[in-house]
Amino acid sequence: MSRTQPSADETGHLCVQCGAPTSTRIRLALPDGRPALFVSCEQCERTSWYEIGGDGAPLTRTEILGSTQP
Repeated sequence: MSRTQPSADETGHLCVQCGAPTSTRIRLALPDGRPALFVSCEQCERTSWYEIGGDGAPLTRTEILGSTQP
């Protein structure tokens, strides 16, 4: 799902870098199964990942990609 309008039920309403109100958002699941939201700002092109229903903090690279340990 991709869209360019902010939504009250999703994290990352405004770009954390430039404050732009529009972005491309894609819902998906992280490697551990948690629902996540990829957000790409249309103005400054900053990208971030957020856990849906999380605390609103951007996810770390390890959380996005999963553990590299077998």
